[in-house]
Amino acid sequence: RLLHVRLGMAGCSSRVLSAALALLVLSASAAAVSETDADDVLVLTDDTFQAAVQRAELILVQFHAPWCVHCHSYNERIYSKAAQLLRPHGITLAKVDIEDSPGLKSRYDVTQVPYLKLFRKGLYFDYQGPAEEGGAEALVQYMLEEQTKRHLGEDPVITLTEENFDPITSAADLILVEFYADECPSCQRLEPHFIAAARRLRKNDPPVLLGRVKVPDQMEIAKRYELGTYPLLLMLRYGKRYNYTGPREENAHTVLPWDTAVTLLPPSLLPPSLP
Repeated sequence: RLLHVRLGMAGCSSRVLSAALALLVLSASAAAVSETDADDVLVLTDDTFQAAVQRAELILVQFHAPWCVHCHSYNERIYSKAAQLLRPHGITLAKVDIEDSPGLKSRYDVTQVPYLKLFRKGLYFDYQGPAEEGGAEALVQYMLEEQTKRHLGEDPVITLTEENFDPITSAADLILVEFYADECPSCQRLEPHFIAAARRLRKNDPPVLLGRVKVPDQMEIAKRYELGTYPLLLMLRYGKRYNYTGPREENAHTVLPWDTAVTLLPPSLLPPSLP
């Protein structure tokens, strides 16, 4: 099975954000275009990845490396064949060379290859299909089944703005809020974990909310909390702030955020169904 590992998170200072934004502006004119290889597999890079996964209803991405013998074997026996079989169904299989795209390797914690991730309209999902058993046909069947789950493409994280921030947070039993910036690498690494956690926690009874505030678009909200680094995570209960010091990953061993963070609240403040 392909493994998903924990990542370390380092905050992004305002200076780092400014420098990153300047670089982004300088490179904006060099727009890249995604291409498919001879086997109908979409080739993605640091420059083309985000646009491709954002617009795709469903796309499977394989992270690979040119020195990986098993990657070459897997592509030849399974992945390329599946891509050709899925093309008539409107399903795309893609691949990322981690040597050519180190930013994506870091963002999605790729520590071994081949490594598969599923995306729906830019939202990240763990791949839970066959590894190699059943060959290309098994992978095709898995992707066709995933195609029927269109509702999973809905973003489980609430977008908070100056208009809805107070009404939502003041009424919430408990909500974890992320302040982020698009140009922040640490925010980008946190994003898939934050979305995965929101997807799991909204199934709680009662549901637990996760929200995000984009800085600097919502600067009036950001000023309240004296932001210095990003991403900043805060817990709010009926509008009252609690500092968050829990984990920032969502994997088999840690469910963000309640394994640790919920212990920061007095027991009398916790909903009965939470630990």
